[in-house]
Amino acid sequence: MQMLSRVPADQGVRDQLRTDFETTFFVEAGAGTGKTTILVERIVALIAAGRVTVGQLVAITFTEAAAAELRARVREALESAGTPETRAATASLEKASIDTIHSFAGALLRTYPLEAGLPPNFDTLDQIEQDLEFRDRFRTWFEAAAESEGASRAIKNALLLGLSPDRIESIARALHDHYDLLDAGAAWPANPAREALPSAPQLAERMRGLARYLPDCTEENDRMFERMGEVLFCAERLAQADSEGKALVAMLLLDGFPTLIGRQANWQGDSLRRLRGELNGCLEDMREILSTRRTEIFNSLLKAVRDFVLLYAGERKQRGVATFHDLLTWARDLLRDSPEVRLRAQRRWQRIFIDEFQDTDPLQ
Repeated sequence: MQMLSRVPADQGVRDQLRTDFETTFFVEAGAGTGKTTILVERIVALIAAGRVTVGQLVAITFTEAAAAELRARVREALESAGTPETRAATASLEKASIDTIHSFAGALLRTYPLEAGLPPNFDTLDQIEQDLEFRDRFRTWFEAAAESEGASRAIKNALLLGLSPDRIESIARALHDHYDLLDAGAAWPANPAREALPSAPQLAERMRGLARYLPDCTEENDRMFERMGEVLFCAERLAQADSEGKALVAMLLLDGFPTLIGRQANWQGDSLRRLRGELNGCLEDMREILSTRRTEIFNSLLKAVRDFVLLYAGERKQRGVATFHDLLTWARDLLRDSPEVRLRAQRRWQRIFIDEFQDTDPLQ
């Protein structure tokens, strides 16, 4: 069994890494402290000792430039070692898998395309192509969704509550970037929504009643007095609402309405305080309704977008066109689901050296 050790990058560790071939070390250190140097020295030590050939090793780093630099450093170190084993390794260094994690995943998939359910000559889109294709596919789906009953309702309700098409696209992109965590049953549970229409008549009546305080205002330029027109207009819209959608639209008229406006000196007695209190009660009821309805509508939107994202991912695989995230997801699925491929990979690659990768990504 291999051990995982967390150690600093110092000379003592370098000495230990040259001789201890059975222990896996995780070196946590900042830039410029020698992590890559240790990795190169360990590769050379293993090859010089005859414990591994270049074709049996994998070295993962973060960028294409870093991979090229790592390959050059390994070649230089092998040449400097000057042993028969390292000289032979230098001559066949092209057999080593010194790549980014995406390149390594792509190479694995191209080795076993049929097992991965891919055409042998599948392509990988660059970042610009990925962004352009996603936007084109999303817009096509968004327009077509208006014709389908389920997705159309989710989108229309989302637009009703203020989500713009660009915002919906950003939500779709976020799910697209992590679609490996999704499946057709993925859901976002929430408490039952409170409907707006049943409460509309009572709220309209309560808000109409607030007009009785207006004669107590002695200054027409008072902010509360001026904005009470919006409140009474909302009340009329609520009274006229004959559908859930119309009731929601009416409530949205006062979404974010401030209650701490107006000056007490402009109102007789405690009229302004009582007006604020009753108005705040109405607004609280509407905020509760809107909040639960927003959650329900957002959940419905997420499900519609989820279906689009998974369908698009399936289409890419069928077409043999991969994003960078596809490479990781498909490689993960291949190794997870195919014991035969997993066994072959274990026999082929005896050592994996990870110089750097995106450790904030669980998939990586």
